[in-house]
Amino acid sequence: FRAVFVIPDTHIHTHTHTHSLACLYLGPVVVQSGTDAVLKCQIGGDPRPAVIWERNNEKIDPQGRYRVFEDGNVYNLIISAVTTEDSGQYICKLREENKPRFLIKPLSTRAGRGEDAVFSCKLWGTPRPEVVWEKDGRKLNEIFESTHFSVGYQDGGWFQLKIFKTRAPDGGVYTCKARNEFGEALAGAVLLVDGKSRSFSELKTHIANVTLSFVLILLSLKALVESTSLVW
Repeated sequence: FRAVFVIPDTHIHTHTHTHSLACLYLGPVVVQSGTDAVLKCQIGGDPRPAVIWERNNEKIDPQGRYRVFEDGNVYNLIISAVTTEDSGQYICKLREENKPRFLIKPLSTRAGRGEDAVFSCKLWGTPRPEVVWEKDGRKLNEIFESTHFSVGYQDGGWFQLKIFKTRAPDGGVYTCKARNEFGEALAGAVLLVDGKSRSFSELKTHIANVTLSFVLILLSLKALVESTSLVW
């Protein structure tokens, strides 16, 4: 008896955010029942891709009679002591393992006291990374009331932090930490809250206006006195 392993004899070219690939299945395999079968798939890519094998659209768990290994850019599946029941279509597929990385990092910003401040960043990762925002090394929910900030996600990998009605203590270093099962990434930005300097400038302007008004009043009184003559 012979076991027939059908592997599509075709070239596949594909491109993703993290891989530029040329994939080649090395043809059908026919082996004698009771012997070992070696199935091969050649994939070139940078960075080096991870793969999984499927049989009739079901993932193969590489244990027992199934073993996998790599030889350069050739990925191999070995099936020990094959039987006719092992016949079928075997597919070598890319495994999506992309640790988070920043496509656009958050930018430092400044806001007047009482104004809203917004940090935005764009992330890539599979599966979609979980994001945590921190200020000066502490999680926001540990130092801010829940009504003082909000975090959100938009399609396309955009993550956002918004701080409502900024106060002087809100100034500092804000860090976006992204993590999934394959790794993590972080990026930081600075928030400057213009509170003291703006108030001092406004105070100087106010003092100057008051002083000018006082001087004008004195000049008016002096002119009035000089223009008045008394007769006894």
